[in-house]
Amino acid sequence: MIRNRLMFLAALLLALFVITPSAFAAPGDGAPPPMGDDDDDDDDDDDDDDDDDDRRRPPMGDDDDDDDDDRTTSGDYEEEEESPSSDSQSEGESEEDEESLNDRYRVVAPGEEEEEEPEAKKSRPVEDKRRGIVKVIQKKFFLKYRRLEVTPHVGYIGNDNFIRRFAVGASIGYHFNDLFSMETTLSYLPDLNENDYKALTKQFKDGSEVVPDISKVIFLGVVNAAVSPIYGKVELGNLRIINYDLYFSAGIGVAYSEDDTEIIEQPECSGDQYAINKDTEACRYVKQWHFVSNAGGGFRVVFNEWIGVRLDARGYTHIEQVYREQGDIGLEMKQNFMISLGASFFFPPRARTTQD
Repeated sequence: MIRNRLMFLAALLLALFVITPSAFAAPGDGAPPPMGDDDDDDDDDDDDDDDDDDRRRPPMGDDDDDDDDDRTTSGDYEEEEESPSSDSQSEGESEEDEESLNDRYRVVAPGEEEEEEPEAKKSRPVEDKRRGIVKVIQKKFFLKYRRLEVTPHVGYIGNDNFIRRFAVGASIGYHFNDLFSMETTLSYLPDLNENDYKALTKQFKDGSEVVPDISKVIFLGVVNAAVSPIYGKVELGNLRIINYDLYFSAGIGVAYSEDDTEIIEQPECSGDQYAINKDTEACRYVKQWHFVSNAGGGFRVVFNEWIGVRLDARGYTHIEQVYREQGDIGLEMKQNFMISLGASFFFPPRARTTQD
């Protein structure tokens, strides 16, 4: 029974598939169009034509609406045309804002000066421009090139165990350039008698039969060659900058010395008696001239173009002949170390240049 029903349904479905194949055809397949009434097809064609006409025909409306639309459209174009100018204005305002911000928060690096208007630069005085400017490297205002240096000085000799000596003198030098120079120095050391004695010498004189052989240098004259290899500057707070240099010198000259006849108790060789007995063996070597050599160095500070101060340390060496009680003549090397302080004056007062 059930089998018969299934066969009936299958036959029915097959008949429907044969009669109406378009119902089961997919879109785009080559199935024939569904069969229908010719009148209906004509009506459908007419509807399609009306739709095409509606698409080609412009939309109907009032002329005033069209005019409004035209005005709106033209206004839109005008607004679009005006938009570039407004954009340029906004760009200009933004640039001005950026420039004002840059000016307000501008940072100037050390050593740089802000740019000023030409008129402001002309109107500002030269003093205002220099005010507040600190130069790292200052100009060298002091030159020794082809100048004379005159230095009066006072000195002190204290290296002898028995006596101390004081000196006054002067030196004059010529600077070939800032490095090399030649100088002549003359010093006078007055005989101050017992004021030259140290404490040890006074003890020997007062309570001992043995007394030292004391010789005093009275005059020194030397010619030296000097070199100044080191030069520099020192800032005295915010007041000024001074120049200094270190120098070394050496040379030769003469020295004059006299023996102290009072402490050795030789009255025949002292005072007026010396002129009478100077040719005797005992008094011949009381007063002598010596060949002397010296070497040393110093420190020079210059405050302006022609005035300065010198501190000098120098050793003088000479050999002198000494008469002994046995009648023989001996040789003794004498060394005097002098420290002197002097004021330097340069001439001409203004520094020369290589073009002078």
